[in-house]
Amino acid sequence: MSNDTSTLNGSLLEMKDQLIYELGQQGVTATFDPSTGLLGLIARIGDIDRNSYHIEFNSSSYEASGGSATISCTLQENYAVKSGATVTFTGSDSSSYTGITNSNGVATCTVSVSADTTFTCSYGNVSDTCTVDVPAPSYSLAFSQSTYTCPMFDMVDISCTLKNGNTPMSDETITFNWQGPMLPITRTTTTNSSGVATLTFDYFDGEGMFPVTVTATYEDVNATCTIEEGF
Repeated sequence: MSNDTSTLNGSLLEMKDQLIYELGQQGVTATFDPSTGLLGLIARIGDIDRNSYHIEFNSSSYEASGGSATISCTLQENYAVKSGATVTFTGSDSSSYTGITNSNGVATCTVSVSADTTFTCSYGNVSDTCTVDVPAPSYSLAFSQSTYTCPMFDMVDISCTLKNGNTPMSDETITFNWQGPMLPITRTTTTNSSGVATLTFDYFDGEGMFPVTVTATYEDVNATCTIEEGF
């Protein structure tokens, strides 16, 4: 049988291509060499790693807290946990991390994300995927009082607190709106280190319009309070 591919019939050509494909599926890169022919390809079967690996994330999804999440996977070799192996974690955002399996075959790493990201853990030619989700902000805005009193020809401080979950948000701009004596009035102020925004309301800002309803806004979150005229 000639080793020259030009003289191989259709069946043998299909065998050659199938062998190259099957070797590739097992992690062995093979090409047809006319000097060794099909026997050379068959001989490459000995290069296949006979060990059977399995890798799987310990959860299909993780939630990032504060921009990071700890993810982990378990690696098995021939159905037994494999320790001391380096596992690669690759994110859809092009980030890359590594972790070494412990005595239970578990590899762990902490990833940093700014948006929902898919991660792939891989070892050799086995892999698995998971998602790391960034929860949407949970903003809240609340006035310290539902009703304030503004003395005649005087001023009163009104304040509201902005939080993301239970965490006060500092250096954020709060917009205050209300109907003034002539036109609607809009003013802004910035939250302090405790997440509190304070606005000084002047009696003349609401003269003739009391009680005045003030709306505080941050993004799509609102809070309202009422200012009554005092004497």
